[in-house]
Amino acid sequence: MKRGMKILIAIPGTLLAAWVVVLFMGFFGLKFGLTDVKGKVDGATVVYQEATNQSRYLKESPVPTLPDIPDKPDPYLRIRQENLCKLFVLSDYYPQDVQTALAAYTASQSDASLPKLASVFSLHVQDQYVIERLAACTQISENTFFSPDEIARVVAGKTNESIFQWQNSKEWHTIARAMVKDADVIHEISAKTGVSSRLIASITIVEQLRLYHTQRELFEKFFKPLDILANATKSAWGVMGIKEKTATSVESNLKNSSSVFYLGPTYEHVLDFTNADIAGQRFARLTDEHNHTYSYLYGALYLRQIMHQWEAAGYSIVDRPEILATLFNVGFRNSSPKPNPEVGGSTLSINGVEYTFGGLAYEFYYSGTLYQEFPLSDT
Repeated sequence: MKRGMKILIAIPGTLLAAWVVVLFMGFFGLKFGLTDVKGKVDGATVVYQEATNQSRYLKESPVPTLPDIPDKPDPYLRIRQENLCKLFVLSDYYPQDVQTALAAYTASQSDASLPKLASVFSLHVQDQYVIERLAACTQISENTFFSPDEIARVVAGKTNESIFQWQNSKEWHTIARAMVKDADVIHEISAKTGVSSRLIASITIVEQLRLYHTQRELFEKFFKPLDILANATKSAWGVMGIKEKTATSVESNLKNSSSVFYLGPTYEHVLDFTNADIAGQRFARLTDEHNHTYSYLYGALYLRQIMHQWEAAGYSIVDRPEILATLFNVGFRNSSPKPNPEVGGSTLSINGVEYTFGGLAYEFYYSGTLYQEFPLSDT
């Protein structure tokens, strides 16, 4: 009897001790990054690189004069016509998406965006006939010309379910409305840091979609009815999901002139604190549900520091939102400048389609969606 009582008494104590151990392990795992998910390399990395190569050629080459019937078309014209041809083909199947892409392209006033605008569709086209039609665009006749205005007239007024599954999800409309509300703040941070507002928006949107799939019930009850962005407060903080160790690294890099992430004296005091409770003030800044300024500021500075590191090493990624988003997701310690970086990061599934963090950021960026609030920009 006594032995049985001892066992009954010991069980709760043992369970409590085990729970305390689990909590400590969780705390230290989060604190030191032991629970970080490294994610995977995106299978479409080659697609992103090829589109970037074409885009850079168009950006760096002088715009040729367009003759009526060129005998030997300039490579600039060939690349431009190839990608307009692809959008023309796609207009038969995804008219509304193509209409958005063309509007974003026209607003950008740059042919450099064309290869990337066309590439996002190719990531999801599975019909073999459509694939063959797109492939034929690389062999178009020298005398064949496609006009953005003509394509726009073809798709005008037509609607379809988006080829981009995240746009067909019910949470997308909540996130989109909330991002529009924050547009002025994002533009302000963009002007302050030199990081494009569309890049900031792209990464925020991916983080919001990720949060929805990990906090679905909370999103439905609180964020969706109020049309506001989800504010992570566990292992990551704020609307951009900034981890504490990332925030402290961003602060340190601003003042450490020997750091490869140092941006110069202009930025040294951007994140100065106003009282002795630094940890408390940092948390309050990043988790303010009514003002997301610091969330965007920390996120933009994080991106700017990574851009600087790669630029100084001779590998500019200012026009690679998919690479910047990947590095934003995997952290400073995994940022290693090299000539052919890979796209990837943590994964999430939306309506049966699996995305990597970097891949989804690229897809939003070059879908053209919300181009009026967040214009396309590769600088």
